[in-house]
Amino acid sequence: MFNGTVDIFLLSLPVLLGLALLYVLVPGFFFSIRSMQFSRIKFVTNLLIINVLAITILFFGDVFKYWSLSGPIYHLIQGRLLLNGTSLVYFALTSFIAIVLFRFSVTYLYHDRWYAKFYLNLTVFIVSLMVASLANQFIVFIVAWEFVGLTSVFLIAFYQDREGPVKNAFRTLVTYKIGDVCLYIAVFALARMGVTTFGQLQHTRVPEWIFIFFLLAAMVKAAQYPFSFWLPRAMEGPTPTSAVFYGSLAVHLGVLLFMRIFPTPYTAINGIAIMIGVVTLLHASFVGRTIPDTKKSYAYATMSQLAIMFIEVGFGFKTLALIHLCSHVILRFYQFLQVPSILHRRHELESNTQRSLQPGDRLLESIFPQKLRRLLYYFSFDEGKLHYLRKRLVVRPVRELALLFNNIYSPLFKFLDYPLASSSIYALSLTSMVLLPFVHTQAQFTYAPILIYVALLMGLSLAISLFAETDITRFFIKAIGITIIVYGPLFFSMKTSLARVMVECQIVTLVVFYKLLTTFFENPSARFAVRNFLGNFEAFPRRGRWSIVLLLLATGAPLSPFFFLIERAIGVYLRINFEFGILFILTDMFMYLSIYRLVFLVLFGPNCRKKNRFTTAIYVPEQWSSNRN
Repeated sequence: MFNGTVDIFLLSLPVLLGLALLYVLVPGFFFSIRSMQFSRIKFVTNLLIINVLAITILFFGDVFKYWSLSGPIYHLIQGRLLLNGTSLVYFALTSFIAIVLFRFSVTYLYHDRWYAKFYLNLTVFIVSLMVASLANQFIVFIVAWEFVGLTSVFLIAFYQDREGPVKNAFRTLVTYKIGDVCLYIAVFALARMGVTTFGQLQHTRVPEWIFIFFLLAAMVKAAQYPFSFWLPRAMEGPTPTSAVFYGSLAVHLGVLLFMRIFPTPYTAINGIAIMIGVVTLLHASFVGRTIPDTKKSYAYATMSQLAIMFIEVGFGFKTLALIHLCSHVILRFYQFLQVPSILHRRHELESNTQRSLQPGDRLLESIFPQKLRRLLYYFSFDEGKLHYLRKRLVVRPVRELALLFNNIYSPLFKFLDYPLASSSIYALSLTSMVLLPFVHTQAQFTYAPILIYVALLMGLSLAISLFAETDITRFFIKAIGITIIVYGPLFFSMKTSLARVMVECQIVTLVVFYKLLTTFFENPSARFAVRNFLGNFEAFPRRGRWSIVLLLLATGAPLSPFFFLIERAIGVYLRINFEFGILFILTDMFMYLSIYRLVFLVLFGPNCRKKNRFTTAIYVPEQWSSNRN
């Protein structure tokens, strides 16, 4: 039955994706809002989603044996997709929510000056989430997972003319990167065992510590305690993004991941997930009652429901958790879309009834005595001290370590303290690219493990020191040095020239990126240094767009050449020694975050040119101001 019908839909899918790229991504990124044809966008995107919904219906019938699909293209991709009840339900749910959201957003944000950027990120997000819901291979799932995180961050910083959204976007990015590191460690550890798909994972005996890293990645994405502080701060974006990202689809991707890696039979991992769910449920229930902001209170309500889903999956009730997920997605999506109208309707109701509305009875508060109730209120009003603990246990140690490493390496960069220091970055890049082929010809020699260990430790310390760097020239020289140091051992492990070519491309990308960022400053003879948030995207939007492109290339965004080099390097280091792989992943994470932080400081925030003020250094906390180089 349906012989070849699914092939027709699958063949039309890339055509529609190409049209969406033509009408949405290209005009939305490189041109202004006036270049976008809204009627064409609505037609193509609706046709695309209806096409995907039809494919979902056909897949459902095939999985549940209502009919049998056939066709050469279908059989080609069938082994690469995870077609089961859980993934298809999430795929269908994504399609349904996307239809409603696209129709809602076209009119809701029509007059917004950044509408093109919003539609670009939303389109990439929906496609990535559809891929993640059906991905069977780990590498495909990682690509979709990364794109979901990137679009989330850019949409939190959507209102880029204010510092609050940009700061919260970077906090969310840091939290997401912790989950990404855990996911990488788990996936590449399984790759060493020969497990590359979720299907193989269910039939392989896997050490429990790998499940712990999968669980940590799921906890970060689902905002479970202690990684829950980012979710209420992610409400800085537009209301449609809050609805689809942090109320319905994106945060539930963590629950979907936990369902896929759910260890059977019952193990200690299930018990850990249940305990985490209980702690998160209590934390979100108490803190959510003290939040005066409507969107943030909904965020804590979402967090509590996600905790219940983790508890259900931990006890083995996966079908119940899936039903709970679907009902909660639809309810919370509707509630978030209604947020702008809630206060207006409340005022109308109070005006009609001529009295103020009082909160209803709260059973949870009535259980506790008065003194304990007051203590819980003080504790919850401060978000359960979670923000304080994050700063005390994570942020402050990293900053102090960055300052320490920066002071250690500062004598090596004294030669850059002169007006023509920017020319040194070109000299370093040219010298490196000339020497790389020579180094690659020596690949037949054995690279001592102790030298690899020293190189990775030096690269990691340099990457951490980037957070305390105050000069853009030194920043990019350190970034190029990290690239050469941590990828040098690959020349002795890989017999092809692929690593050398990709490292050279990465060096060229960093040099072009440096040249583009320095064009934002009016006085090129002065030291290229910035402080706080300059908001240069407002003054130079076209340069800002190309800066974002180079940012994605330099940090190894999914499907970029450097992404595949990073993936290959992790595999090589893990084969040599598991500790080497961990050090390389941490080095890549710190370098990734430091480059994003620098670009956010230069591009986003209030436009300093409107206030005729210029500042002179990357933001450094007050306690460091006397120790700056």
